[in-house]
Formats: sequence, structure tokens, C-alpha cells
Amino acid sequence: MERRRLKILSSRLLIKLILPFLYMFIAVGSKAQKQLSGLVVDTNGQPVMSASVIIQSSDSAEHNVQITVTNVDGKFLFHSVSFPYQLIIQHMSYSDSYVNDSVSNVRVVLKENTPRQTITRDKLPTATH
Repeated sequence: MERRRLKILSSRLLIKLILPFLYMFIAVGSKAQKQLSGLVVDTNGQPVMSASVIIQSSDSAEHNVQITVTNVDGKFLFHSVSFPYQLIIQHMSYSDSYVNDSVSNVRVVLKENTPRQTITRDKLPTATH
């Protein structure tokens, strides 16, 4: 009888010691992972296809980086993102856009790059024989 009581008490003590550490591990180890979707458009509201969307956590200790590309409708989706996050949206015809946020649906407007001046020559140098 005494042996059984001692076993029950030791089990309860073990549970009381282990559970707080288990809860702490679960709370620290599992950050808020949510789905993030978005739409990338130009200044006219038209969808931007094939824009690179790069995301990383705003937490400097976390180095998880994910990359995707917008579809034909300018939409993108990440299935598992730590909030808050940093987004970088890039397209060769537009200026890069940076977003620091924690919403689960984002709309990004890209501004067109200013045309670069190019110099062309009408004639190629001729070789003399």
C-alpha cells in the first residue's frame, strides 16, 4: 500500500515538473505560421505577371526565406509564413517594392521604372584595306 502511494506521488511530482517545460517548449517552438496571399498590380491597377515575391520573417533570429512568382492574374500565395514579415517584390519593368507587415492578404502597387537613356550609333566603323 505504501509503495503504491509513493509511486502515485512520484508520478504527480514528475508531471508537475515536466508539464511547465513542455508548455514552454510548445509556446517558443511554434511561432504563428499563417498563410499569406497577395496581389501585385501596376499604377493603373493592371495585374503584374511574373513578379518575384521574396518573403522573410521580421525576426532577425529566423533566417527562413521563401520565393515565389506572381501568376497571370498578379496573385501569389505562401502557405506557411511567420508574422510579422518582410516582402520584397521585384520585376524588371518596375521599381522594387518593400513591405513590412503582418496582415494575411496584401496588395502591392509597383511603379514603372523610368526609361533609361540609350545611345545608339547609326554607322559601324569601317575597316580599310
